[in-house]
Amino acid sequence: MFQSSGSAERTLKFQRKRLRAVLTLGGQMKKEIRFGVIGAGFMGKAYAIALNSVSAVFSLPARAVPEMIATTSGAAAALKAEAFGFRRSTGDWRQLVADPDVDVVGICSPTFLHKE
Repeated sequence: MFQSSGSAERTLKFQRKRLRAVLTLGGQMKKEIRFGVIGAGFMGKAYAIALNSVSAVFSLPARAVPEMIATTSGAAAALKAEAFGFRRSTGDWRQLVADPDVDVVGICSPTFLHKE
């Protein structure tokens, strides 16, 4: 659906406000934003590629860091972490979501799995 320019402006303002909130967690400006990704299939890989190259496209006040990836098994997650450039991995998405070293979580699993 086409967004009017007013709607697009509101969306952009909202996104900037969210980014500022993440960058100032704990009251101090962060130098990096640590991302967690749930799902290591097509969308997980696309998200990882974007995280690893975002600084080449945008000038950001903080560096995007691929921190942790979660998929259905620990062994598969470890392989994907190495292949996609993540620091850590897990076979349990709940561990990723609860991890205090993950600032932002991207849900890249198939849509029908988002319910849980």
